[in-house]
Amino acid sequence: MGKMTEFFALDREGTRELDRNEEPVSCQCPDCRWYRRWMEQRLPREAQALFEALGLDPLRCRELWAYFPGDNGWSHYSGYFPVVIRGTGEPGRHAVTRDWREWDFGSCRFRLRLEDTVGGEPVLGFEADLPEPETGEEEGAE
Repeated sequence: MGKMTEFFALDREGTRELDRNEEPVSCQCPDCRWYRRWMEQRLPREAQALFEALGLDPLRCRELWAYFPGDNGWSHYSGYFPVVIRGTGEPGRHAVTRDWREWDFGSCRFRLRLEDTVGGEPVLGFEADLPEPETGEEEGAE
């Protein structure tokens, strides 16, 4: 019999409180500017609902790394979000696990997994696949 997956529920308000004094992603490299622009202007409503349900602001991802260009027409990003765990949860749509869990919205994909920092604080590992910008598109107004 396989290992039983343990699901965790995030404390939305506690997680938001961690973000109150943090600045959004502010790197001005073209990759991070594209990420911000895409999240602000193109994030599908269903993906917005996912982030809202988890208490996360995708613009406040910590240590955002970008991997360009993708060999599949997608730009890949990774980082993490500090989170507050409410407890063990049910395997519902917004529960997280210690294994990567993927949400595919057609125009973008996100993967999340619960991790621990060296100090034992919980963080949510984050990966995003976004369409690569068309030539000149990443230079547009924000």
